Amino acid sequence: PLELRGIVIKPRVTHKFLGLILDQELRWKAQKDYAVGKGIAYTFQLRRLAKTNYGLPLAGVTHLYQGVSVRQTLYGAAVWYTPVHHRVGSKARKGSVEATKRIATVQRAAATSITGGLRSTATDVLDAHAGLLPVHHLLD
Repeated sequence: PLELRGIVIKPRVTHKFLGLILDQELRWKAQKDYAVGKGIAYTFQLRRLAKTNYGLPLAGVTHLYQGVSVRQTLYGAAVWYTPVHHRVGSKARKGSVEATKRIATVQRAAATSITGGLRSTATDVLDAHAGLLPVHHLLD
């Protein structure tokens, strides 16, 4: 704790600054969790609008997803996201692998809602029919 003129300031683990959550070690875990949570919330709201019988058309839902959900989820990604890559001579992937997987899950749910596809449909097929970039290309 820091004491200034008799006022005690207690340290916090995270702090929100300009919409980004900073932690003491700059690991960005709290920011990644927050970003994925926002993506899930927006995708569930989008799912309510994308009913196949009486909802918005495919193009409208796709524009909403790309214009709102993707933008809100990836706000500040230039700061906290490290592109996934392979090192020479190694099969292990480096970078923000976990964040990429979690954002891919959010996009898969959105693509399922947009197309009205089944849960067993392959992700790349859903992305192609919904007109979405694959997640690794979107994040790069």
